[in-house]
Amino acid sequence: MQIPKSQTNRRFGSLGPPAAFLASASLSGLISVSGLVLTPVALVAASLGAWRFRADLGWTNNFFVARGWLSRYQFWLALTICTQASSVLLNRAETNRRKA
Repeated sequence: MQIPKSQTNRRFGSLGPPAAFLASASLSGLISVSGLVLTPVALVAASLGAWRFRADLGWTNNFFVARGWLSRYQFWLALTICTQASSVLLNRAETNRRKA
């Protein structure tokens, strides 16, 4: 079932449909900056994961978090993978949007 345009304007207001909102210039800048910021965040998470792993082996000083999820190197490495993958996907989407 298709919604008439008069109801669409009333429903979404001045933003229009969500697809038009996602293609807006302001959101495009936010996506681009997010993609750039996530890479250093992934680097920090990888460093913390490596530090925790080495602390478990006794190669470095104690890790600054003693208990909980943040005290596990698996958490930090999983965070690294997810953050870097998100960065790559956001940058790829932005590049494809600019080409179109």
